[in-house]
Amino acid sequence: LCIMASIDGTINNFDQNSNINTVLNQNEIATVYSKEVSGSEFYKKGEKYRSINILLSDNFIQKYLSEDRNIFKNFNKTNYYKILNKKRMDLKNQMCINSLFQTSMEESLERIKLQSLILEITHSEILDLTNLKEEKKSSQIKFSDFDKEALHKAKEILSNNFKNPPSINQLSKLVHLNEFKLKYGFKFFFNTTPYGIVADMRMEKAKELLEKSYLNINEISLEVGFKHSTNFSKAFFNKYKVLPKDVVKTRSYYY
Repeated sequence: LCIMASIDGTINNFDQNSNINTVLNQNEIATVYSKEVSGSEFYKKGEKYRSINILLSDNFIQKYLSEDRNIFKNFNKTNYYKILNKKRMDLKNQMCINSLFQTSMEESLERIKLQSLILEITHSEILDLTNLKEEKKSSQIKFSDFDKEALHKAKEILSNNFKNPPSINQLSKLVHLNEFKLKYGFKFFFNTTPYGIVADMRMEKAKELLEKSYLNINEISLEVGFKHSTNFSKAFFNKYKVLPKDVVKTRSYYY
């Protein structure tokens, strides 16, 4: 697996095994897979160039990526060159690559910095690859009437059990829908996640109790499923931009 990026100039990368030419313009980045590293890079005479190639071995892929990242499975068994992703670089990767050119390899601490920058770029590009795969997979999903009914049933289960909600795995079994379709269905139909439904229900109930009940903040925190009132207060503030203690003060019987 190779991550190629150009900071300055246009680079032509030619793979000899497949006869595929990858052109990278300034501030573009590409991730490709090749069975063998065998090729040439071509530059125009007189132009300024700055580029990097990050090579990840099959051993690295198998050790760190193969279990969770299906997109990388069986690459070492395939004899081809394939462009997996090619795009304009975001600002974060541009900054990382510019820092690479300013980092010395002579001092041990600088070498640690060098490695961290390379890993940061690698993480960013592999994450982008997996997101592309998920988007492609999601675009192919079709929902039957049974699926839609199951999703509404799942939403109802979460709404009725927001204090102690089932896990995604448990919920999936309760409504007879696989986990991927369940999570994607919530995003597609309800524009949220299963936990997003739970969080909203908890906050709505908490707001009602803070305004109208006799319970204190610790009791309300436990009532809506939080073990620690500090976490509850933080979540409530993120939702309503007001602290629970300030809502309690609005009670007509507060003293």
